Parts: sequence; structure tokens; C-alpha cells
Amino acid sequence: RERVLSYLDAGSLRAVVGLVDTHLLARHLGGLLERGFGALVDAGRTADLARLATLAARVDGTEEVRRAFGAHAKARALAVVAEESEEKDKRLVDDLLAFKAAYDGLVEGAFGRGGGFAAVLRTAGEYAVNARDNKPAELLAKYVDGLMKAGAKRVGSDEEVEGVLDRVMVLFRCIHAKDVFEGFYKKDLAKRLLLHKSASTDTERAMVSKLKGECGANFTAKLEGMFQDMAASEQLMAAFSASPHAAAAAAGGDFTATVLTSSYWPPYTSPAITLPPELAPAVDAFMAFYNGRHGTTRRLAWQHQLWQCLLKATFPGGRKELEVSTYQALVLLMFNRAA
Repeated sequence: RERVLSYLDAGSLRAVVGLVDTHLLARHLGGLLERGFGALVDAGRTADLARLATLAARVDGTEEVRRAFGAHAKARALAVVAEESEEKDKRLVDDLLAFKAAYDGLVEGAFGRGGGFAAVLRTAGEYAVNARDNKPAELLAKYVDGLMKAGAKRVGSDEEVEGVLDRVMVLFRCIHAKDVFEGFYKKDLAKRLLLHKSASTDTERAMVSKLKGECGANFTAKLEGMFQDMAASEQLMAAFSASPHAAAAAAGGDFTATVLTSSYWPPYTSPAITLPPELAPAVDAFMAFYNGRHGTTRRLAWQHQLWQCLLKATFPGGRKELEVSTYQALVLLMFNRAA
């Protein structure tokens, strides 16, 4: 351009620059992308990529660059997802989140928000995430389960937990098997609520709200019903504690029951058992209280496999508290009668 303006007629500028673009860019763009583009992306050289995109745009090569970026992103995303091993699966969600963050930075720094590069990246990520059918959906639900249990201890603060959940939702949008995610998430949420393993109820509700915003009220109706049952059970136990039946229940120790609406929770099957005298009075007292409130309009079915018992035991080395399941408690209590 400088030489044209210095030595030639200014009217020839467009023609001369066009020839240079054709011979130095257009004819070699395919080779440049084939031989060097991937290395630039892998090295995160956003300035060079931005320069390449600008040059390509001068010869109508943006679509060619976009295709190359999409193919490279798809290959790298597949490499993250495709390897099947227990150790790799433990890191899969973290690896996908790291991949997404790195490539989002490339798109923003090198190509900007225009040009369709962000859409190409989403397509590549969606293709890769669904390459293993239902497994990523299961692993994503398990990842959220671990995050909900650890909370801020895992990532640093409540604000950072919220940020991680937002990034998780980006992956969730890519998953086709959303019903598989919902099944695992529902099962894990039930355990967290019933066993009081959640680090924050507010964070739990925030996640359900995000899922509702993404998939609609029908998708989260049962999840919201689980929270309603937990709140209603607290009120029910307060009424039970204030009733005459509470004294009978206290004979064997402290007793707490959670009443679940079967349609909201995962299906449970509990074999019939004979409760020992240490546990039977509390169950009978609660049944009498509950039937007195609802009569025959509702039927209680005890899910023994969900029970948790805290036993106080005396050993030669001293007194201990044992947190055990119902079936473990039944076996341990037999030692009292054997003695």
C-alpha cells in the first residue's frame, strides 16, 4: 500500500492489494490451516490466531477458518471424552470444564463474539459429550453430587460454587440424555436430603432452579416435591413431639421420622422385618399419631433400608457411639439379648 501511494497512481491501489491478497493469502490459506492452525490453537496463541482470522477475512476465508477450528475443537473434545477408564471418568467433568474454559478464551481472544466461532465450539462440545451415550450424563450427576456434599470446601466460596454450577449447566445443555441425568440426580438428591449430607440447602434449591429454567417445571416437579416433603416432615415432627405419643416413642431413645410422598422419590423396596423392643415402641407411637391425624386417607410404608440408627455401646475400652443402618442395628442389638 505504501509503495503504491509512493510510486503508482492511487487509483491502482485496490487492484494491486487484491492481487497480493490472492497470491499470498487466498491460494495458500488451505495449506496454512492444514499445517499450522492446530499448533496455534494448542499453544493458545490468540494474537497469531486473531491475525490469521483478520487476514482470512480479507479473502473471504472466514468460513474456511471456522471449519478448521470446528474440526480441531471436535477432535480435542473427543480426546477428552473417548478414553474409558475409571481414573479418567473421575476427572471427566473437570477435564471438560477446563477444555470449555480454554477454548472459550481462545474464541473470545482470537475470533471475538462474531463470526460464528462460539456456535462451532458448542457444536463440537455437544458432539463429543454425547459420543459415549449415557455415561457423561451419569458422571455429570455424580459430579454435582460431590459438589453439593462438599460445597465451598471444594472450590473456595459460595460464589465459586455458584460459578461452577453455571459452568456445569453449560455441559448439561449439551447432553442429549437429560432423562438419564435426571434419574441419577434424583437418586443422589434423595440420599443427600434424607441423610443430611448437603453442604447447603440454598445451593441445592439454586441448582433445581437452574434445571427448571433450562428444562421447564415438569422436569423439576418431583425434585421440588422432595424439598416440600422435607419441610412438611419438620413440621410434622414438631407436632409429634408436642403430642402425648412422644413419651412412648422416647422409651427407646430419640426418634425422628421423615414422611415421603412416594411419587416424588426414587422407588424403594423394603423387606419385612421384626423390630426389636428398643425400636418398636417409637414406630408404634408414630403410627398412632399419624393415623390419628389422617385416618385411612393415607397409608405409611416404612422403608427400613433408609433408616439410620445411632447406638450407644459399652466396650471394654470405653463407651462408643455407632452410626449404623437398620439391619446393622438389628444384629448389634441381638448381642444385648445374647448377653
